Amino acid sequence: MAETGERGLAQRSFDEQELVPLLTACTRDGDRALLDHPRYLEAIGFPGAGPARAGDVWRHLVGELRGKEPGFEEHEPALDVILNEGCLARRIVGSLGPEPSRARLEGAYRELARCLDAGEPFHAKG
Repeated sequence: MAETGERGLAQRSFDEQELVPLLTACTRDGDRALLDHPRYLEAIGFPGAGPARAGDVWRHLVGELRGKEPGFEEHEPALDVILNEGCLARRIVGSLGPEPSRARLEGAYRELARCLDAGEPFHAKG
């Protein structure tokens, strides 16, 4: 299904209950979720039959849009942080280091608040 129109039809053909396991896996494991659904991966244009990690699927989808969608470039820095450092939850946990403490947790969330206020991405500094 190389053509975008065919992909769109294929993507709309899924019953929501068929997608629940993928959502559950992504909710639980974020970018490390294992997506083992060949028909879904084909419908979104992911190469190979899978299984594939959600982070690899996101990297593929972002690569498909790079340079093709007007205004996409303004979102690239934030997407690159997610693709290279992981989802926000993973970055927060990473910033806590190997021995999390109340002080480290407070520091991480203060930094997160500062980043939100400044409109900057949060980076793990573990």
